[in-house]
Amino acid sequence: VNSPSIHSALAADLNRDGTSEIYVGGIDEVYVLSGTGQLVATLSVNPDSTTRDARVSIRSATANGLENSDRDAIRATIEGAGALLTGCYSRQMSSDRYTRTGEMIVELTVGGDGSVSDSTKRHSSLRNTALENCIMGELEDIAFSPAVDGSGIVNVTVDFDFADTP
Repeated sequence: VNSPSIHSALAADLNRDGTSEIYVGGIDEVYVLSGTGQLVATLSVNPDSTTRDARVSIRSATANGLENSDRDAIRATIEGAGALLTGCYSRQMSSDRYTRTGEMIVELTVGGDGSVSDSTKRHSSLRNTALENCIMGELEDIAFSPAVDGSGIVNVTVDFDFADTP
């Protein structure tokens, strides 16, 4: 491998084929060699040559006091806004490459008409106010089944991570 600078090396069976490969880290590339030293692949590790894809998932969603507090129904309702939540995360990553991965836990108060009347951020490991505000805004726009006795509660845990692709 012709590389002006080698930073690290690792021998491991990361692709789980039963044989160890040798991973050699250069400045902008990682070289993958077979156990016999043959070059198997060259992977770009230059952050400017990759695309960062946002991934947002609903870890849990529960409700109390709604006409339909079924866990699957609540989850499906929130997942209906999944593209909007992912859009928040994606836009933030575009403007700030160091946007964190993490989780956010939100409590929504739902009124008698099914609209969200209040929301509270219970926890966030994101440390990004703009992202948190965008997520809160999208969750507040979701319509649920009406609350039974004037108000009900929906608790949502949202996970945020990403994949870098060449």
